[in-house]
Amino acid sequence: MKRLQWTTPPAAGEHYAIEDEGSEASPGGAASHPLHELRPGTQAVVQGIDGGYGILDRLSALGLVPGTCLQILRNPRRGPILIQIHNTRVAVGRGQAHKVRTAPLGEPLTEEGRWQ
Repeated sequence: MKRLQWTTPPAAGEHYAIEDEGSEASPGGAASHPLHELRPGTQAVVQGIDGGYGILDRLSALGLVPGTCLQILRNPRRGPILIQIHNTRVAVGRGQAHKVRTAPLGEPLTEEGRWQ
């Protein structure tokens, strides 16, 4: 079972962050990417969330917590990002997506549903 770890209280103008204990080493040695940078079809693991209590509460209520696997369904240049978490489709705004750090699990799926 994964334990979540809160960072130290922030100085003025900074935010709290929540991270997985092992978030330094991402799966397969992949680098951490904000959620908004991932292409449609990409599967990823949430590594952490940077932000205040409001965004932590909202995203955790949607199921976006460190260690969660997700898939990007739609990521247009503008507007919300559509993701799938635990067989549920969730729309996340771009501002919120900037604060979610992820580690991609592989190359995006092709239209036929196969790995590239």
